[in-house]
Amino acid sequence: MCILCSLACALLPVISLENAAKADSLDEAAERNAEAFRRSYDTLLADLREVDPKSLLIPNFMPNPPPALARLNFTRYSPFNSGADMYCYLVIAGYFLDQSLYQGKLLEMLKSERVLLAAQKSIPGEYSIKQQKLGGPSLFGAGEYAKDGLISVTEVVGDSPWYGRMEEMILDLIEVSDTPSDFGKLPSKDTELNGDVLQVLPRLYWKSKNPRFLEFNRRLADAYFREVLPNNFFLPMMRWNFEKHRGVGGIRLRDHGNETIVGLVLAAVMESLLQSERAAFYLEQSRKMIDRVLESANPDGLLYNSIDEKTLAPLDKELADNWGYVYGAVYNLYLLTGDEKYKKAIDHVLDNIDKYKDYAWEGPHYDGYADSIESALYLVNRIPNEKAARWMDSEIRNIWKQQHEDGHSDGTYLEGNFIRTSLLYGLMKSQGIFAKKWKRGLGIGAERIDQGVRFRIQAPEGEPDWQGEIRFDSPRHQEIFQLPKNFLRLNEFPEWFVVQRNQKYKLSDQKSQSSKFYQGEQLISGIELTTGTYQLSKAD
Repeated sequence: MCILCSLACALLPVISLENAAKADSLDEAAERNAEAFRRSYDTLLADLREVDPKSLLIPNFMPNPPPALARLNFTRYSPFNSGADMYCYLVIAGYFLDQSLYQGKLLEMLKSERVLLAAQKSIPGEYSIKQQKLGGPSLFGAGEYAKDGLISVTEVVGDSPWYGRMEEMILDLIEVSDTPSDFGKLPSKDTELNGDVLQVLPRLYWKSKNPRFLEFNRRLADAYFREVLPNNFFLPMMRWNFEKHRGVGGIRLRDHGNETIVGLVLAAVMESLLQSERAAFYLEQSRKMIDRVLESANPDGLLYNSIDEKTLAPLDKELADNWGYVYGAVYNLYLLTGDEKYKKAIDHVLDNIDKYKDYAWEGPHYDGYADSIESALYLVNRIPNEKAARWMDSEIRNIWKQQHEDGHSDGTYLEGNFIRTSLLYGLMKSQGIFAKKWKRGLGIGAERIDQGVRFRIQAPEGEPDWQGEIRFDSPRHQEIFQLPKNFLRLNEFPEWFVVQRNQKYKLSDQKSQSSKFYQGEQLISGIELTTGTYQLSKAD
């Protein structure tokens, strides 16, 4: 069993040699949690130092970048880079690690961006920080800002000003979309932007029940399910001319191409939940598409960057670092159909991923390692796998070793990805438990037990003790999106140990050998605890 899944269930007054080893595992998980959060916070502070004091925008590229980036414009804010990949993960880091920043400077940055970047209605444009000048509207910027950033904030906190920003922006994107098709105006001919929108619309609809989101999602999904897939070997081309009814660009299974594959399966999920007349057709088309993708995988189940739509032969023999994004769609098909072949496909790739230790997904840069770790993490959250869990423990070092003493890593907008992966990993180690007022060096290590969780709170190094409020996660897929099952959603922050608000729980303190009872609502809001080892389980 993996570190998170293999520890003892009972709290015993005397720790045996076997339990001592398991206790050490909790210590290791707590230390990794502490390091993940500390590194995320250091990057948060480093990036905030680069914020322009006048516009409150952060540039795509920082001063003193790597030589290969020296020619780039360092004073430009792009919603599809600075906004989508950096700013929103500064917000999430602030939420978990520094509420004063979350409610203060990070919120002020949103207010400024909302005004300065309004190029067409609420559609953002690129902004020259040096010239204090706004460019034209970018539908791609809106789609990326929503799918890669704002939706993540919403997955964590639900209602917020960031959710309002996303909702208004996508409503305006629907209104100004101008790519003609037989199904109505679409955002683009490009599979990336269309896929972005397909991934965002279901979540906006589930949260708001606004029929405009459902109607536009159906228009976009119909265009692919009824035209593109049947005329292209059931795979979406990189670009499709909806007037001439043909495409170019091959099939890309990594990011900047796989978004539509993921989004189309999410559309099938939505229609299945609605029990609509489209449901059976969307599901049938999704299965044909995913079956062809799986057929193209290498012997270990990993996907190539791009493939030929007819023969499935790899056009680029490098492996896709975000393989798990597509496998997330495979998991959703498993939830929808119960077909074991989809679960077996996931088991197969997770069983083999440890063969790829230190694999250079995108050369030495940390971003490839980040996407590959997240690929495994989303899946292990649903289907625990010891090999994949150990592999993530190994690979996280390939990211962290690239961070400098000042908190920066490469001085680009991709530092948001450094934060995201580190936070995701740290929350996995704590099973989603975190301190309401985090302090540098504080660590929480946890593992699931039957009907509950066992966890340890470690004080920051050099401090004999710590006391503060600890918070537990809630079933956000239900509370935010009203989903009956926890369908996998790209750019979510997975739920690990989840507390039900109306359930009564028993919390046992190993040190004092005492127990207290709490309602789930109290645990989610936060309870006062000190350093030590605890076991939380449902009360009879």
